[in-house]
Amino acid sequence: MANPDFSTGRINQKKRTREALLKAARRLLQQQKSLTIEAVAQEALVSRATAYRYFSDVDVLAQEAVISTGLPEVEHILDQLPPGSPAERLARCQELTWDLNEQMEPEFRKFLSLAVLKNINPASSQELRGNRRQELIARILEPIKENYKAETYRNLELSLCVFVFSIEALLVMKDVCRLDGQEGKAVINWAVRCLLKGSKRMEEAGN
Repeated sequence: MANPDFSTGRINQKKRTREALLKAARRLLQQQKSLTIEAVAQEALVSRATAYRYFSDVDVLAQEAVISTGLPEVEHILDQLPPGSPAERLARCQELTWDLNEQMEPEFRKFLSLAVLKNINPASSQELRGNRRQELIARILEPIKENYKAETYRNLELSLCVFVFSIEALLVMKDVCRLDGQEGKAVINWAVRCLLKGSKRMEEAGN
């Protein structure tokens, strides 16, 4: 069964349904009840078929429910950012995100391993991961969005999602590049500033 497409249709409703399922799973875990897709669907007051469209693997659902318990809401993160230019706020947001990812590193590693194993078969229905980072980036860059061409802005936003604000960036810095937390954090912070400055220069150069 295909997962819901979060790029078209009733996007906000799909996000609310997904969050309702995660909240239901968290409640069941806190009550130490058996976690199944059927039980989560019943707790969230949605049909079993709907629940399976969002989470077909109960282990992936359980792990994301655990992770999301420790993740602050987008508004909470934005409130922690000092006033200043979008570039300064984005750099500070990267530092906060890195610290959070590092604090929850074991949980994220387990979640990624489950997600990769679940999605290793191209023919299977892939589990969609949460996407708070893109909303966070978009909110911070909103004041300067109109300064970019649509394609440049899209490339910038997606590049920040992949190379800066992802848990994968932290893992590559540590596991592949063999940097400690502070060194990796500094490199990624440098990358934030390079992406912002470089994207505008490439646009102006016609690239």
